[in-house]
Amino acid sequence: MSSSDDNWNKNGSRLGASPDPRRDAEAAELGGTGQAPNLQNLGETNQAPNRQDLGGTGQAPNLQNLGETGQAPNLQNLGETNQAPNRQDLGGTGQAPNRQDLGGTEQAPNLQEISIEEALRFNASLNLEAARVLAIQRQLGLFADGRLGSVELALALYAYQSGQPSLQADGKLSLATLSNLEAQPEWPFERQAQVLGPDAISAHFRWEQFRSTGDNQSVPEAMRGNVRLLCEQLEQLVDALGARPMRILSGWRSEWWNHRLGASPKSLHLQGLAADFVVEGVRPSRVRQALESLIEQGRIRDGGIGRYATYTHYDLREASARWNG
Repeated sequence: MSSSDDNWNKNGSRLGASPDPRRDAEAAELGGTGQAPNLQNLGETNQAPNRQDLGGTGQAPNLQNLGETGQAPNLQNLGETNQAPNRQDLGGTGQAPNRQDLGGTEQAPNLQEISIEEALRFNASLNLEAARVLAIQRQLGLFADGRLGSVELALALYAYQSGQPSLQADGKLSLATLSNLEAQPEWPFERQAQVLGPDAISAHFRWEQFRSTGDNQSVPEAMRGNVRLLCEQLEQLVDALGARPMRILSGWRSEWWNHRLGASPKSLHLQGLAADFVVEGVRPSRVRQALESLIEQGRIRDGGIGRYATYTHYDLREASARWNG
């Protein structure tokens, strides 16, 4: 290159010469800033063109609707909670979406899926002796009424199962749950036998009192659960009447003795679910009132109540019945 080449700068203009007229025109349009044309609407911020609608925030364009929160675009409808989008309907609880119907309880999702009705149907379908049902209820701290299909039992079972890692918490009295309960060291009937003796049914009643009086037959094993259930109710009556002595006139009856008495072949005495009794120093009318009051309070089961001149009849039939004899 000749020495005259030294008189040209890298932009192709001669050193010391006047600028290119076209460049002068571009500079004039830019107000003398020397900025590239694609920045002409940005004033003097030197921001990249794709930020032109963001003022001076310097935020990326996909944040333009978020103000200055700096949240990602998929959070734009959540205010400033910074919650993930699938939590937008939960307020500020931070709970996972499948807990949205549980409020702020932080319960596990399977709690809301437990069907109480399913547990009730399952428990009510079980064919367990009344004695075992009573013991289960005592073990769980419930009022022992012998009923399997109650909401209280299902909830108590769920609470118990939740504390046992080996059990499924579903409120059902499964075989595994029953085995676990009966394996506890203080199984109620075992403790009761140790304290009250092997002939004891409960605190105030003994098996001897419920024999079939006409032929002196003892209560069959198959009926003992029913007699225990009946005595659970009678214990409440004893308590309500000041622990006065109660004399059982007729408890369980054999078929032979029931026939000799001329009683109904469907009598609940045959199942060990009925008793005729006298409470010392209390008139039958007063005994009936006490039974009615206990039923209203939910302390005993409703059933049949018969008031006679010298004694009272009480049984555990399914439907409520009242009569005078």
